[in-house]
Amino acid sequence: MTDLQKTYQACPKEVVDGLVEIVSVALRARSPVGHAIDPDLVEQLVEALHALRPHCAELGFFDALLQVARKNWRDAIDMFRGLIARSVYVAQSRSMLVYCMNHCGDSEWRFEADALLQEGAPESATTIVQSLIARADLAQAVDLLRSTGAFAMPESVYAAQAMADGQALSARPAKPASAPVSTASMLMRYGLRI
Repeated sequence: MTDLQKTYQACPKEVVDGLVEIVSVALRARSPVGHAIDPDLVEQLVEALHALRPHCAELGFFDALLQVARKNWRDAIDMFRGLIARSVYVAQSRSMLVYCMNHCGDSEWRFEADALLQEGAPESATTIVQSLIARADLAQAVDLLRSTGAFAMPESVYAAQAMADGQALSARPAKPASAPVSTASMLMRYGLRI
């Protein structure tokens, strides 16, 4: 190990924690509703974190999220699978794996999503998965509406709404008890149109 590497690794925990927070915020800003942050700039921060903490396997999660930000779905899938195999942020890595599989059209995404939900993963990991399921089920219901004229709101949409409202899935009613959300607004929420 060189003197420079020793100096980097002696960097105070507070500085590293600050960089981790900056990267976390920047990657969240890459969401569809956030402002786009240049992934190359974020990657430079992640590389700095790797230099400061070269043996920190958890930084691989940021590497995978950078692939998501770049829409490199297959690379992201490989990275999330690697993280899962090494037991790094397993629930979150699995939810992001499902997200990437869904985006690249991998038909196995639903199997992975259902397995994650049935295993009782934490809400931080299941929220995105529940939303993907609701969106897919709602798209299927809209297709049925177009072909038959009949529409039934999928249960998964109610479950996603309950999760968004902060209700435990076991505590939610089967259907909304009051003021149901209009079909049109539910479709718009998931980016679908009739």
